[in-house]
Amino acid sequence: MPVNVVTGALFDVALDLRIEWDVPFVWRRYYDSSRVTAALPLGWGHTHSYDHRLEFDLDGLTYVTPAGVRHGFGLPGGAARVSASPAAQLRQVGRAAYRVKASGEPAVEFEFTHPERPARLTRVYRGAAFQQLHYDESGQWAALTFGNEPPLLLHSDAGGRIVGIDWSNDGSAPRAVWRGEYDGAGNLVRVTDARGNAEAFAYDALNRMTGRRDRNGYGFAMQYDRVGRCAWSAGEDGLQAVGLRFHTDDRHTVVTRADGGAWAYHHLDRRVIRIVDPYGGVTRRDYGPDGALVQETGPEGEVLRTVVDAETGFVASPYGPPDGMALPIGDPWFVPAGELAYPREPIGWDGFGARRDHAAIRLPARDAYRAWGVSLPGAALAALQFAEGGSVPREAAGPGPVPPRFVAEAIPARPDHPMPKKPMARPAHAGRVLRDAFGLVLGNEQPDGSRCRWQYDGNGNAVRYVDHAGSEWRYDYASWNLLVRETDPLGGATSFGYGPTEQLVSVEDPGGTRTERGFDLKDRMVTRARDGKPRDRFRHDLSAGIVAAGGPEAEERVAFLPGPHGRPLLVAPQGAPERRCAYDDRGRLLAVTSDEGAAVAFAYDKVGHRVRDTQGGRSVERVHEGLLLAEITVLGRYTIQYRRDDDSGGWSIMDPMGGRHAVRQLDGGVFLLERATGVKEVVQYDWNGRCRAKVRFRGSESYAVWSRSYRYSAVGTLLTETDSLAGATSYRYDAAHRLVGAQRARGETQHFAYDAAGNLLAAPSLSGATHSGNRLVSANGRRLTYNARDAVIAEWDDAPVRRYRYDAEDRLVECETPAGRVAFEYDGLGRRLAKTSGQGRTEFVWDGERLAAEIAPSGALRIYVYADGDAMSPFAFVDYASAEADPATGVMRHVFTNQVSCPVLVEDGEGRVLWRAEHEPYGATKVTANAQVSLNLRWPGHYFDEETGLHYNRHRYYSPVLGRYIQVDPRDIEGGVNLYGYPARPLDMVDVDGLAPCPKKAMVEADEKDKKFQKAKREAEEVADNMRKALQEAVDKGEVHPLNAAGVTLATMVVKRKDGTYEVVVTGNVNPARMPQRVLDEFDGIRVVGHGDDRPPPVGKDQDDWRFPRTRPDGETDPSTHKHAEQRGLRAVDCDKDAEGVAFIAPTRPCCEGCSTAIQTPAKKNGTGGWGGDSDNVSDFGRKPGQHGDHW
Repeated sequence: MPVNVVTGALFDVALDLRIEWDVPFVWRRYYDSSRVTAALPLGWGHTHSYDHRLEFDLDGLTYVTPAGVRHGFGLPGGAARVSASPAAQLRQVGRAAYRVKASGEPAVEFEFTHPERPARLTRVYRGAAFQQLHYDESGQWAALTFGNEPPLLLHSDAGGRIVGIDWSNDGSAPRAVWRGEYDGAGNLVRVTDARGNAEAFAYDALNRMTGRRDRNGYGFAMQYDRVGRCAWSAGEDGLQAVGLRFHTDDRHTVVTRADGGAWAYHHLDRRVIRIVDPYGGVTRRDYGPDGALVQETGPEGEVLRTVVDAETGFVASPYGPPDGMALPIGDPWFVPAGELAYPREPIGWDGFGARRDHAAIRLPARDAYRAWGVSLPGAALAALQFAEGGSVPREAAGPGPVPPRFVAEAIPARPDHPMPKKPMARPAHAGRVLRDAFGLVLGNEQPDGSRCRWQYDGNGNAVRYVDHAGSEWRYDYASWNLLVRETDPLGGATSFGYGPTEQLVSVEDPGGTRTERGFDLKDRMVTRARDGKPRDRFRHDLSAGIVAAGGPEAEERVAFLPGPHGRPLLVAPQGAPERRCAYDDRGRLLAVTSDEGAAVAFAYDKVGHRVRDTQGGRSVERVHEGLLLAEITVLGRYTIQYRRDDDSGGWSIMDPMGGRHAVRQLDGGVFLLERATGVKEVVQYDWNGRCRAKVRFRGSESYAVWSRSYRYSAVGTLLTETDSLAGATSYRYDAAHRLVGAQRARGETQHFAYDAAGNLLAAPSLSGATHSGNRLVSANGRRLTYNARDAVIAEWDDAPVRRYRYDAEDRLVECETPAGRVAFEYDGLGRRLAKTSGQGRTEFVWDGERLAAEIAPSGALRIYVYADGDAMSPFAFVDYASAEADPATGVMRHVFTNQVSCPVLVEDGEGRVLWRAEHEPYGATKVTANAQVSLNLRWPGHYFDEETGLHYNRHRYYSPVLGRYIQVDPRDIEGGVNLYGYPARPLDMVDVDGLAPCPKKAMVEADEKDKKFQKAKREAEEVADNMRKALQEAVDKGEVHPLNAAGVTLATMVVKRKDGTYEVVVTGNVNPARMPQRVLDEFDGIRVVGHGDDRPPPVGKDQDDWRFPRTRPDGETDPSTHKHAEQRGLRAVDCDKDAEGVAFIAPTRPCCEGCSTAIQTPAKKNGTGGWGGDSDNVSDFGRKPGQHGDHW
């Protein structure tokens, strides 16, 4: 439990009850051992979230928040009757009535019944709406009402302590939704919530908390020294044990953790000024004249961005280095800052997903096509799916236990990876969220009517999940909410073990393969072993930087010179030239150079877009108009242009030869791509971004239509694929949604089998597979051997058939086959630049994380044309005789793909078929013998090497024959417990980069059809417009000097909370509370966050350890703009543990370039993945051109 290292005060904050009204009733408990001499509403030292206090004193009035933070005011004067403190404002609204708004608290209203007694809290506001508090004749709080909702009834004992809250939401008699029990001394000893779960507390003779047992029965114990400071706290099994020794004379506290590490906190004037870690590293903190923390300097001299919690005085730094996995420079966290995450669904791979709210997509009405303004052949319409198309079919389950079809309560969906987080992440589903009366999420109903169900334990941990198709996952917890077992629908269990500081130290998959990890006294990973064999060893500097990565084969496989925040300045792989890394003053990668090999260089525009990507002298350049991509130029001469049509919502694409292709959005998920040749393609996607249909046609002749339609189960597995030329194929899955069978159109039946750990045992291209520790030992009559890094080094028959060689960074550099040797070269980011074989040298040119061009051994050049800047699968390519050819002399080829954006057909400008392929589910491909061109692109992010039979998949190589990777996941168990596995749903999932997806919190997508969001959005725009007009009026009337007003930006934001609700908040580059009264009136009752006098709260222990707020001063945005209103607000929400993100921003002045970048840049978690906002998330006024101040 948290202890203030300066004062020794023990803190506890717990949420007991939440009722989802428009002004939510939120009942939190606050405990502070420094307040145990105060008789508070819940006993000694214990109070609740409605315990706001206002009273007169000698200087005026004092307001005290529930957490005990005090704000002093002078008596309000002037016509406005307003008084302000640095972080709060008080206004007199009646003869004896006052309204107070403090940072981080709702607006509250008080009424004095006697000047010598504290005022009564009468109202709690959210916007213009409010809750009303009612009192009985004795002055005890008796009830709370909100609008027409049934009242909450409160009960108190003779000592004034609240003992119960009753409520009914269905017209029946009120029932208990909260109960508090007290001992004879008046201490709160037991709390029972609305579901009957109880939490218990114990105290000593001085009323100090000495024990706490949570709703699952897990206990913490505390001990105090002779002056009342908490000197020891630990979980009943030793978890998070800390001992504190307070040295008053020299003003420092030594904290010894459960792992034995001793940390010394030196303080002055009740502020921590220096921290000495167990290895002697010193972190320093500097404060301004007002006592606010202004800078934190790490042990290696690096400046850390730090935030302060005004309520507790705790300090935390949400900015940190990449996760300490010691991956080399090719690791994805090292991708240039500002890069967007890869699209993770077909709508994005094809290039139609940018700036789209997938969750808002619905199947179109049956007659919707009449309004599309385009003539479609009947056969094309027949392939599309409409709302009246019937119910979604269920999966045909293979062998295995049959899960229940329904559960009464519900749990969060299984996370994408098995790394347990607290709380567990809940993916956002399209459709309707199902909640109980207290806001607890019980499930989700998708637009197709299918439902998932969630079930929780007493502490709110997910213990059971029944997905939309009826399969069930179970989760078991131990200790303090630690996930120790995850059981899949087939009974396979993955087990997790933890160290004394909650670090994950062991994982054992259902097949028995075990991974063990060791950590040092600063919670940095230092060792990793698999199946009892050491694999990795990491060495760190005094801060968080990694200085060496080694293993049993080499003490220092790769050496690093860490720079600020752990980013490497120098990378020295064993047996290869060292690489030097350069960054700009905003922390973005500028160059990677070495004495040998291709140099990498990047350039960025003022907004932060990458505008140049150079590899070995070859460049790809991008030009943006505002936030939108305008053109891409490859090798300095081949340009692809993009032009948006704001009226139609579509865009045009001009290829390097001058051909114009057009994209139109016909309906929510229906797009029309009209190629320059006149060939048209209609593509349909659903609310999850899955492809429902693809139809190619020319003109209106039905006989020329080639259609493919796809139908999915409720969880998204592909059930049927109907091809107008090839016929229909159906697929079957087991209860865990792994592909187990296929019935081909030609009558062929295919079978797939797996072991408990998910290793593929049988497939059309795989037989005789045996495994040991998830390593494939033999298959298809061959034996496989591995190196100490767990990568395949040889395939044997009677003699070696293939040999593989890797460099110190685990990159495949050579493959020997009976046909000869193949060598591979990479740039400083691990992107493959060339392969050399007996056929010659093929070279590759990259545009960020996708392939822009390739140069064949003959010198012929191929330019890939994508539908937008984020697409991962091209819709065309242009072939040239050489890299110096005139752009107009190329030959255009048109690419058609399947439901997962994998090429299946290439045709020329006349519609003649040049290349056709059939793909097995796990990637084995059969190309027709009469193919007239070659195409090595496969799934998005996969490139087929004919010489080896492997796919190059950006960070490792994949075997489509074996259905698995030949190298382990560079993310280790972060990407899944089976380090070689490919998704067992290959017909609807693609591993785009060889890594597991890693979602992050950022600007969030809001359901545009959500009435609550629309209401909040309208309110935000209206308030922002009114604030702007009010400030202008204040200038006109001489209340504010024009120069002062010119420097003010206020902004309203719609915050999407994790419970699915939306809240309108106000932020500013100054404190909005200091604005003239006419401005204050416009946002009266709206919560203020992240303003100029405020700092956002710290990231708690229940959040991700490495969080990257988008607006760190040395990060992805202009440091001169990180104090602007928009970025202050984004930082505050990033650090709000109850917020999912910001869905909409309405500033009083147009966004500057730095703020535009912050809005569209995803907030990083572990350095990868996620979704950024765009101009659609900003009000029309905020999108106007110009800098701040142009519109006053």
